[in-house]
Amino acid sequence: GRWGRVIYITVNCGEIHSKDEFFSALDGITPPYFGKNLDALHDVLTEMSGVILVKNFGELEKNLPCYAGCIKKVLCDSARENRSLRVTIE
Repeated sequence: GRWGRVIYITVNCGEIHSKDEFFSALDGITPPYFGKNLDALHDVLTEMSGVILVKNFGELEKNLPCYAGCIKKVLCDSARENRSLRVTIE
C-alpha cells in the first residue's frame, strides 16, 4: 500500500453517533489531508494493505440510518477492488 505497512484497525460502531465520529475512528489509516468523505475513504482503502474489523455495525445502522448503508458499500467495494485489503463487518 501507499504507506508501506500493513494496517490492522478495529472500528467499534457502538461508539459512533455521527459521520464525523466515524471518520475520526479511521484516523489510524487516513493521511493528515484526508477529506472525511466516502470518496476520499474509497481512495485510501483501495491503496492500502490491511485488515479492517467493523464491530457492532447494527448500532451504526440505528445511529446513522441513512449513511450506514453507504459506509458499508464503500468498505465492501474497496475490499473487492483491493486484494490487499480485508474488511469484516460484524
